[in-house]
Amino acid sequence: MIIKKRKLVDAEIVLINEEIRKFPDIAYVNNSIWKKFECVYIAYSNNQFIGICVVVMLNDWVKIGPFVILQKYQGKGYGKKLLTYVIKKQKNINIFVGSSNKKVAKILSKLGFIQNTNTFKLSREIKLYGLGYFLESLNLTFLKELIRKKLLFKRGKFFYYLKYK
Repeated sequence: MIIKKRKLVDAEIVLINEEIRKFPDIAYVNNSIWKKFECVYIAYSNNQFIGICVVVMLNDWVKIGPFVILQKYQGKGYGKKLLTYVIKKQKNINIFVGSSNKKVAKILSKLGFIQNTNTFKLSREIKLYGLGYFLESLNLTFLKELIRKKLLFKRGKFFYYLKYK
């Protein structure tokens, strides 16, 4: 597997959003938001695009995610390798991930993350980022996808996972 750091191109954004529709644990992301992400780690295998992991730098924290592995490449260890690689690149800073995916939670636990069960105890910076991201994401497509997934899928409980420097 090869990992490159760069911005996404339009064709990759379309592919990722098509994949996201298949999974209960990943929320729809507007194309404009995908284009704003400056730090995207993109995984390839045999020159084939297999997934991405976004890193957002805040003041005292780094946010990891969205994190997407194409369905046909899941269960082969690519997600674990990509997530581990991205997390190990973050030095001397607090890291947080928000997810309802049990597989992601298992990987994060092995990497020393602590599951936060009380949103009120999160740092102000994480809460403000989450609120801002939600408000920026809010549009008709996002709401339709949210309702569609709620009706069609059983989704796990959402948690924040924290790793302190």
